[in-house]
Amino acid sequence: MWYSLNMEFEYFREVAIPTFKSQRALVEWMLQVARPSHKPSINANEFIYEFGIPRISSHIFQLRKEGWVIDNLSKHGKSAEYLLIRTNQEVDQEVDNRQSLLQ
Repeated sequence: MWYSLNMEFEYFREVAIPTFKSQRALVEWMLQVARPSHKPSINANEFIYEFGIPRISSHIFQLRKEGWVIDNLSKHGKSAEYLLIRTNQEVDQEVDNRQSLLQ
């Protein structure tokens, strides 16, 4: 199944939304696009209601389990606000760089 979950949206943070094979791929892309934008965090309601990703917390949990560093900026009682700090590839590269410095 191909996901063009952007419903009526063609852009996210002023970047054209490509078509994805899964919700997971769309979530990864959105987190990476949001990070350098004028609004780097993404509210859970934005994922759920605007892009049709109702199980966003499950996707975030899996990404964290795979090594992604994602902060939750929400205050108590508010909807989750996710901010990508590093992808798992960036974390791995940072570890490799540190190891090479120690040699």
